[in-house]
Amino acid sequence: MGCRVLFGVSSVGLGHVKRSLAIADALRSIERDVKVEWVCAEPALSFLRAKGEHLLNIAESLGSVSSVLKKYSEGGRIDMAKAVRGSAAVANRNYAKIKPFLKGYDALIQDEFVETLLSFLWDPHPPLPPKKVVITDYVKFKAPSLNPVSWATLFYANRTLRKAFLQQDLRIFADSEDALPEGRTRRWTMGFFEVVGPIVEASPNQTKTELKDALFGPSCGRVIVFSIGGTSIGRSLLHFVADHAEVLSNRLNATIALMVGPRVDPSELAGPRSRFVVLPFTYDSLRYFKAADCLVTQAGASTLHEAASLGLPCVCIPVEEHWEQIRNAQRFSHRFHFSPLRYREISVETLVSAIERATATSYTPIGTQDSAHRTARLITETIR
Repeated sequence: MGCRVLFGVSSVGLGHVKRSLAIADALRSIERDVKVEWVCAEPALSFLRAKGEHLLNIAESLGSVSSVLKKYSEGGRIDMAKAVRGSAAVANRNYAKIKPFLKGYDALIQDEFVETLLSFLWDPHPPLPPKKVVITDYVKFKAPSLNPVSWATLFYANRTLRKAFLQQDLRIFADSEDALPEGRTRRWTMGFFEVVGPIVEASPNQTKTELKDALFGPSCGRVIVFSIGGTSIGRSLLHFVADHAEVLSNRLNATIALMVGPRVDPSELAGPRSRFVVLPFTYDSLRYFKAADCLVTQAGASTLHEAASLGLPCVCIPVEEHWEQIRNAQRFSHRFHFSPLRYREISVETLVSAIERATATSYTPIGTQDSAHRTARLITETIR
C-alpha cells in the first residue's frame, strides 16, 4: 500500500493508546510498507515514546484532556458538563498547533481524538487527510441530572459529536453491542459503525504462577491488585487502601498491591506494613493483572476488558456522575459477575465483601485477539 498514516489518540488515560497501538501493529503486519506517525498529549505521549513509536514534535506542546477531567473531578464524582466544555477548549488550542502538520498523509486515524474530530467547529476548511477513520467506544454523552445548563451543554455536545462521526469515511465501535443502550442509539450505531468488539493488548506469555513468583515472590499467597491511577478522584481511595492495608491483608489473607498512576509518588503511600506493596507506575500493568487473584479498579472500559480477557475477578468502582463508567459497572457485573461498589460506600467492610463476592465466581475469558486485526483490515480497505 505504501502510505503515510497519522494516528491521533485521546489523552484520557491509557486505554485509548493501548488499543490504538494494537491496531497500528496489526496494520503494519498486514501492510509492511505503511508508515505510522502519532500525535497526542500526555500520558499517551510518554507511553508511545517508551514503545519506540514516531511522534510529531508538536506533541510535546499539546495540552492534555486528562488535566481537564482532573480539574472537574473531586470526591469520586465528575461534573460532566464542565468537563465537556473544558475538553473542547483544550482541543481547540491543540488543533491550532496541529493544523500545519496535517498535510502529506494518506489517512488520519482518530481514537476519540477530538482535536481533529471537532476541527470543523473552529475551522471551516480543516486540511485533513483524504481518508478519515474514527475509533470510539462511546457515541453519546448522557446528562447525569436534569440541571438545565448541563442538559443543554450535553445536548449540543451530542449533536456535534454525531455530526463529527458522520463526516468520517470509516467508523469503528471498539466494544461489544451490549455497551450500547437499547433503542434508537443502538440502532443508529449498528447502522453507521463497524462493531468490532473490545481491543486489548495481548496477554503476557508467562503463566499466572510464573508472574506471581517473579513480581511478588513465591510466598506472596493470594494477591489483590488495586489499580486506581492517581487523579483527584482516585487519590483518596489510594490513601484509604494504604491506611488500611494491614487490616485488609489480614481480613482477605492476601498481599495487597497498590498500583499508582504517573502523577503519584509511591513514597507517599509506602510504609512498614507486612504483605503490602506499592507498585510504581508502569506501562506493563497487564503482567500484574495476570498475576493477581482479584483486581480493584475504576470502571473504565479498557481496564475492565483487560480483566475480562484474563478471566480475572474484579471489583469496579465507577466515578459518580460519569454515565459511561456507571454503565460499564452495570454491564460487567451482569456479564462477568464483577462486583460493583460506589465511592460513597467504601469502607473496610464493603471492600472485603466486594472482593470476596468477586472471587467467589468464575467466568470464561473473552476473546479479543481478532478485533485489532479486523479493524486494521477495515482501515486498509478504506485507504485503498
